[in-house]
Amino acid sequence: MGLSLDVLILTIRERAFGDMVGELRRAGIDPRVVHAVSEDEFLEKLVGRFDVIVVGEERGHYLAIRALKHMQARGVDSPLIVVSESIGEERAVSYLKQGAADFLLYDRLGRLGTAILQAVENRRAAARADAHEPPANPREIFRNVIENVRDIVYVFHTKPDRRLVYISPSVRCTGYQVEEFLADPDLCRRIIVPDDRELWDSLLAGRIAPGAPVTLRCQGKSNEPLVFEHRHAEVYDESGNVTAVHGIARETGPRWNRENETRTALIRHKEMFKQAVSSLAAALENRDPEFSGHHRRVARLAAEIAKAMGLPETQVDGIEVAGLVHDVGKIVVPEQCLSKPSALTPAEWNTVMEHPRAGFEILRQVDFPWPVARTVLEHQERLDGSGYPFGLKGDEILLDARIVAVADVVDAITAEKAYRRARSIDEALAEIEAKKSILYDADAVAACVRVCRDKSIDWN
Repeated sequence: MGLSLDVLILTIRERAFGDMVGELRRAGIDPRVVHAVSEDEFLEKLVGRFDVIVVGEERGHYLAIRALKHMQARGVDSPLIVVSESIGEERAVSYLKQGAADFLLYDRLGRLGTAILQAVENRRAAARADAHEPPANPREIFRNVIENVRDIVYVFHTKPDRRLVYISPSVRCTGYQVEEFLADPDLCRRIIVPDDRELWDSLLAGRIAPGAPVTLRCQGKSNEPLVFEHRHAEVYDESGNVTAVHGIARETGPRWNRENETRTALIRHKEMFKQAVSSLAAALENRDPEFSGHHRRVARLAAEIAKAMGLPETQVDGIEVAGLVHDVGKIVVPEQCLSKPSALTPAEWNTVMEHPRAGFEILRQVDFPWPVARTVLEHQERLDGSGYPFGLKGDEILLDARIVAVADVVDAITAEKAYRRARSIDEALAEIEAKKSILYDADAVAACVRVCRDKSIDWN
């Protein structure tokens, strides 16, 4: 059992409520949850004692400030965490001044469990200080949590050599003991079925986006089938190389038969799905003939880059789909801005810069098996923070988005525009090589150069 907490969640969206509860459990919390879907219901349920309160804000429904005022009026001192679709600096500061413990965006919901544990520990530390109690040792707290949850927690060092340095006692569900894993660094890989070992290697090599779910099928010591969902974080050295992987594996049950059926169905429908998305891309391009074929070329090049980087086939498929719809948000941009033969005015440029957000809002409603909406949202971000819409930097940008960005730039440079001639592929490659590790992901640039110079893509 995990750490038991009484949690009050105020959100009007049922799916957001389910996602929040899932993140709490993933963080090793055993939540006793009370759900309120309106301000009135929140007031009715604000009579119990809660370890933490979470308020999910939707566009046009800014409930956090009112929730804080109600809590102050009733003398409720539970820490409150705000989860919002978007939040400006001024509103964030206002929340903190009013007494909120923390705030985070929906697309960073994976941080919710950590934020709650921190808020609860801060409150308990304050209570101990008031009672003149000695502070608890944080290492003891986290070790107690880690060693009593059913999830497997592990730490792999990847440099200078790959070795397992910690794995939690819950790994005994495989039939093996902790000591057996620590004595045999390759045991983690050997219990994975052969078809899934490439995914495991990609995870340890830093080729899978941190936080992305990775499902691996395993064989227990008694040959029983096991399935685990892995999520991980990465540790980097000063040069940006991955030196360690910290991961959590949750057993999701023996689903081999169901997965085989699902895989067959996915293979059968994958091409049909891509054709549907290609049709959407073609419809978008009809608004501006100058962009004819742009989405398909970006999708193909991005997929080839991902393959050259050694990414798993499922991730390559997701990157290809994201490439097909990366500019879907331009449907809200006036045609005169898209086809203007001269430079855009600042106002027109601001309009165009809204297309990643618009694309995200359109695609987030689709239940893709890949992070397509987030890829579209971040494909105009740049490593140095000079991109838009958020000015994200480095690994804050999803790997899929960094790959689509490189493909998008190469195609834009080599395409004919009303206001300039098309440039050669050699000029495009020289441009991205000059800006690698500054604007563009170095691995994606290197893979793109290999693909283009090996003639995998016909630029004629």
